This record gives sequence, C-alpha cells and structure tokens, in this order.
Amino acid sequence: MICSTKIIKPLLLFILLFGVTLITNVQISHAESKYQVELEPSFTDKDSVLSFEIKNKDEYLIGAKAIVNGKTYEVDEDELYFFTSNDIYFPNTFKGGTEIKLYITYKDAVTNEEITEEVANIKVTDTTPPVIKVPSVDLRSTSVKITSEKDADVSATFNGKKIKVKKNSDTQWTLYISKPIKNKKLVITAKDAAGNTKKITKTYSVPYDIYLSGYSIQVGDKYAKGYAFGGKSSDKVYLKVGSKTYKGSVKKENFSIRIPKNISSPKTVTLYLKDKYNNTLATDKVRIYKYGKIKIGMTKKQIKNSFYGAPDGTETSVYANQKWEQWHYYVGNDLKTILNFLNGKLYSIDKF
Repeated sequence: MICSTKIIKPLLLFILLFGVTLITNVQISHAESKYQVELEPSFTDKDSVLSFEIKNKDEYLIGAKAIVNGKTYEVDEDELYFFTSNDIYFPNTFKGGTEIKLYITYKDAVTNEEITEEVANIKVTDTTPPVIKVPSVDLRSTSVKITSEKDADVSATFNGKKIKVKKNSDTQWTLYISKPIKNKKLVITAKDAAGNTKKITKTYSVPYDIYLSGYSIQVGDKYAKGYAFGGKSSDKVYLKVGSKTYKGSVKKENFSIRIPKNISSPKTVTLYLKDKYNNTLATDKVRIYKYGKIKIGMTKKQIKNSFYGAPDGTETSVYANQKWEQWHYYVGNDLKTILNFLNGKLYSIDKF
C-alpha cells in the first residue's frame, strides 16, 4: 500500500497539471476561433477612426479597446452589442508605421473569468508625401541645395533632362545645373520609403537685382558706356546697330563697348546684357546723336539730331507771318527745358 500511494500521488499531480494546460489552451483557442474580427483594408496616417466588425457576437463579449503609443481607447459593451460595425475614435492621426493593437474582452463561459486577448495588430500606412524644401532659383543658380525627409530618394531634371544629384547627408542634397536657361524648368522629385512622392517645379528666371543703363552716344565717341547693375565679369554687353553687333566687357558693374566712328545719327539702338550661357539678363535703349551742344538758330531737324532729340510734348501758336512752337523736355520730377522756335528755327531756351 505504501508503494502504491507513492506512485498514485505523482500520477494525480501530473493529471491535474495536464488538465489545467488543456483548459488554458482551450480558452485561447476558443477566443481566436469564436471572435473573428474583420477590419478595413488599411488604416492610414490620415485616418482617425478605426472601424471593425466582430463576427459571431454572443452574450460573453463585453468590450473592445485599442492601445496606441501606450494610450488606451475603448468601445463599451452597449456599442458592441447594438452595432454591427464598431468604431474607435482617436483624437488625432498617427504617423506612418505606428502600431495599433486591438483587444477583445469576454467572459469565460465556464469560470466567468474576464479574458482580454489581442485580436489584431495594425500598422499605420504612410500616405503622406515627403516634404521638400527648395530655395528660389535664377540664372545665377548652377547648384541648388535642397532638404527632404531622412533617407528619401531624390532625383531631378532640368529642361526635361536628368541632372546630377549629390547626397550630402540623410536630409540634404545638392543639384547641379551645367547650363542654366531662362524660362526652363527645374523639377525635383522626392520618394520616401513608403513609395510616396512629391514634386516641386521651379522656373529659371533673371535675378531681380540685375538691370542695364547706358549713356547716350555722340557720333565720334570711341566707346559706348554705362552701368550693368548686378553684372559679373563673365557677362558681356552687346550693342546692336542695324545689322551689326558690337561686344564689350563688364568690370565692377561698369561696361564699355568699342564702337566705330562712322555710326550715323540720329538713331535709337539697343543694349543687351548677357551671361556666359547666352541668356539675356537685361536690355536698354540708348540714342546716338550728332550735336552735343545746341545754339540759337538751329533747325528743328538739327535739334532732333542733338543731345535733346525729339521733344516730350509740343505747343504751336500761329500769328501773322509768325509761327511759334514750344518743345518741352522733362527731366526728373520738377526740372524741365522749353525750346522756343520761330518759323522753324531755335529762338530761345528756357530752363525751369
């Protein structure tokens, strides 16, 4: 009998432990098989409501909840019972890659014990395009530094052709434009790890602080001169007279163009400021004139062929055997000159 007791006790203990294990396994299996959860196809970083449906609801089901970033969001028992589809509302959206764990709570049919089990692990889908920061560009921009998301894939085209992109760090790249062209487009594309893309387009334009101002040219001058504000030493200034073009250089924003002595007058000609890529950066109109000084007795044609040129406005008065004309020239805001003609010849000069 003693020997039998020693054998029976371990046997009973083994049976008891094995039985508990079986019950536990049945409880887990019961929850997984009985409460089947159906979710929306995806939950994105733009969603703030998690919708789901629990199949085969019964009286033992008492709750559902989601845990996100350590915070709990619950659905109470009444909502689970009265609605086919259930919603968990979040106060905000979540970043792509965030985990949302969905739990179901029910009572065991035998022990009446409350059991909470994880029934779904949802990963938030990233649908937000990466942010790209691109500075303003102009014809002086042959390299452009941009920033985007960490480890994004960045590519670029200029004038429809792929250009070199150098990665400086996880978030910064440099784009290289070998030949800037006015009014052509730079297109930058960033693609993140989730496959979202963002494009930014910039149009190459003339820098806002570049302009050209030339002096009037008197017949016999050896040079056409003026200012190329914002001009570089690599830029050139061109003077077009009829079918001929003359070229000059820029030095410290001043330009000088050697011209022939036989340029006729009067004439209005055009100056062009161009960069080394042949982009026109600025233009100006200047006059070529013959007379640097005027004197009484000059004809109207001679005045037009002088520094004064054609007037800004005229007035005419006719009397017996006399025809008076006034030619008005306006300089600045307040100053002006009036040339008075009698019968077609300069009679007097009035300055105000």
